[in-house]
Amino acid sequence: MEETGTYHLPVLGYLLDKGYFVVAENALKIKKYLDRGLRKAKTDKKDSYKLAEYAFDIGIS
Repeated sequence: MEETGTYHLPVLGYLLDKGYFVVAENALKIKKYLDRGLRKAKTDKKDSYKLAEYAFDIGIS
């Protein structure tokens, strides 16, 4: 999930209380990671694959 000041905290707390594994990450850090490729196509499907790749690269599994 993307950190959004304090606005993400209620959702984060709810998901953690329900037992979900959640990672809150800085939006700028994610944007820099997603922009490292040559292609700039932007779709939800491509973003989801890139976010999964990011999680794998930083060791979240």
